[in-house]
Amino acid sequence: MIFGYARVSKWCRDLESQIIALKKVGCEKIYTEKFKGTKLERKGFQLLLERIT
Repeated sequence: MIFGYARVSKWCRDLESQIIALKKVGCEKIYTEKFKGTKLERKGFQLLLERIT
């Protein structure tokens, strides 16, 4: 299985273009996140790391 990760740093931005690009290269499971600022805790990214390790 091919995994992908997409995130935007502002709520007003759209993840859709990243998701489309990831699907085009064959990603079957895509983890996403949206948040403001310099947040160190990234739950979606942590889930991805747990899944692939």
